[in-house]
Amino acid sequence: MRVISQNGNVDLPYEKFVLGITKDNKIACCRECVAPPYEIYNGIIAEYSSKEKALKAMEMLREQHEKVAFLKTIINTEKGTSFASRLSITEFDEMTRNYFQFPQDDEIEV
Repeated sequence: MRVISQNGNVDLPYEKFVLGITKDNKIACCRECVAPPYEIYNGIIAEYSSKEKALKAMEMLREQHEKVAFLKTIINTEKGTSFASRLSITEFDEMTRNYFQFPQDDEIEV
């Protein structure tokens, strides 16, 4: 799955990066790091006005990744085709969207 920064300038593979929340409510990412991302500040990909909003954004990222992984598993089984065929086009598109873009601060409700 691809992760896109809040401003759309950064696009990175979710599986190859570690993401974390900094003390000032930013989402930082790093690759092959020996310390948590919030200590390194390798790359800020989103910024929020509160810790709760940053946590919600990280939760949204995990949920999207889980949806994509689940659907890939289901579709790759014979029984999964009947499951996928019962989804509406909107539901199927949402579940198979293989990227997540961090929302703007004002788009998150906590």
